[in-house]
Amino acid sequence: MQRGAHEDVWRLAWSVSGYHVIHGQLVEDLTAWQAGLAAARALGDPEPQAIAAMYLGTAHTRTGSHDHALRHLREALSLARQADLAADASRALGWALGQSGDFDGALHHTAVALKHYRATDNGLRQADALNTLGWYSAQLGFLAEAREHCEQALVLCRKHDHHRAETVTLDSLGYIASALGEREEALAHYTAALALARDTEDAYDEPVILANLGDTHAALGDLAAARDVRARARELFQAHGRTGDAERMTAKLTSAEQ
Repeated sequence: MQRGAHEDVWRLAWSVSGYHVIHGQLVEDLTAWQAGLAAARALGDPEPQAIAAMYLGTAHTRTGSHDHALRHLREALSLARQADLAADASRALGWALGQSGDFDGALHHTAVALKHYRATDNGLRQADALNTLGWYSAQLGFLAEAREHCEQALVLCRKHDHHRAETVTLDSLGYIASALGEREEALAHYTAALALARDTEDAYDEPVILANLGDTHAALGDLAAARDVRARARELFQAHGRTGDAERMTAKLTSAEQ
């Protein structure tokens, strides 16, 4: 394959990745980035390799292959020479570490990225990093700190029209409110997150929000509403090939019927 063809392959993976993810086409995204990384390696240029390894690692995170994800993301971080790319790789590694259960590692790498985004006045990436910090702070039980991070993220999301980050930040705020026992506030955040996900055709995040909304409806005693949104969440998880999440919805639906 000629050099130009290798260049085309990894750049094509990059150009379609956002579409794949937002529409829940996780296997397609993973396949594209496997080819993209192979092509980038054939070029021998560290920057395309770092980008491709970062996106492939993130694709593995979404499909639950955490060992593969962390290996590729650490490779991306080691290859990144440009400061913006290094920050993005650190943020991606932080998210993946958190998804694998290493919340302390998640906070560390995300904080490193956030420091760079603040120094370069990158509001969009600050919003992403602040929400990630908020989410994993909440997983560790630091709820006041988590809420502060996510509220800062929400302001930046709305300032920069960063709709996907706004969606997941509202979801995070719903989780934090629920953990604090503020069920009605949680319901309001999840409802707003769901509306925004649907307005922006964010199929990837919609079932996650529906699942959380189901838990909130159940906690408020509205079992019929909980059943309806959990059933829809399961349908979407199944369509995306997110088997573990679909099984979790099935377990909750079955338990509610007993």
